Amino acid sequence: MNQMEFLHNFIILFVLLATLLLLAQTLVPVLKTPDKQPFGLVGLWQFFGKLRNMLCYCLISIARMPLFLLFFLLVYGIVLSFYYWQRQTELSLAVTLGLSILTTVLSLAGLALMLAPVIFITQRILFDYIIESQIFRIAIYSVFVPFIYIFVIQDLTPGPLVEGIMLAGMALNFYQIFRGIILCLRSPGIATIHRWGDRFAPISLIVSWLLIIIFNLYTLILLVSNTDPYAFVNNSGPVTEPLKLLYFTIITFTSVGYGDIIPRGSLAVLITLVVAVTGFLYSALFVGSILAAFTAGRRE
Repeated sequence: MNQMEFLHNFIILFVLLATLLLLAQTLVPVLKTPDKQPFGLVGLWQFFGKLRNMLCYCLISIARMPLFLLFFLLVYGIVLSFYYWQRQTELSLAVTLGLSILTTVLSLAGLALMLAPVIFITQRILFDYIIESQIFRIAIYSVFVPFIYIFVIQDLTPGPLVEGIMLAGMALNFYQIFRGIILCLRSPGIATIHRWGDRFAPISLIVSWLLIIIFNLYTLILLVSNTDPYAFVNNSGPVTEPLKLLYFTIITFTSVGYGDIIPRGSLAVLITLVVAVTGFLYSALFVGSILAAFTAGRRE
């Protein structure tokens, strides 16, 4: 195996382990910190000092995760890496196990450093309240997972095994999205930002969740199309162009349904039903929330 093939396989495993760690991070309680850090201009030396403090703070926050969750992440990563490397290489059992452990440790450590800005912002800079930090973190991770699926792993042709794990990861991501929406509905006061106006903030929150949902549904459609090029067809044949698949996602989500693109196969039909039902449910929530925001503003 040459260096490019090794890097190719490592990136795939990194992305697959990233999904589970991102989900675990949204489940870890956010600790409220009284020393909120103000924004301001700093020198180059101070910037590197703040960057070092941010990375250390991130590593400490991840180290405070529940022990059983860290143990599960390590075991999951080693088993997944071992199974993947065994299929991709012809190395001995001991070398494959060592490579699996190394891949898991490097992947989790690298992702922990990538998460440093999000963890630092949610707990030290941006918000004063725990519920706001949880919602912000869920929203960031719900965008990050489909982003790395589309722009990192989609062009690597990972194969049906990895694509199945990616579909499971998207299912976990939708769990995070609806968890974030429920948190918003249970705590409507978090959207009140006085300098923006009491009506603009909740509406922007609703629109943001709408865009996040559409982005995740579009990622699901892309994954299905990548698994089976004939999953979506029109009169000219299979539809695999990203722009046409985005068009199909939005048309199905909004219940317009022109019928020019048709899903074929059980998985494609199932994902199309998920897109349609999600669009129907969120449309009612979208309209109701906007009316509630304007009605509340008029009463005040």
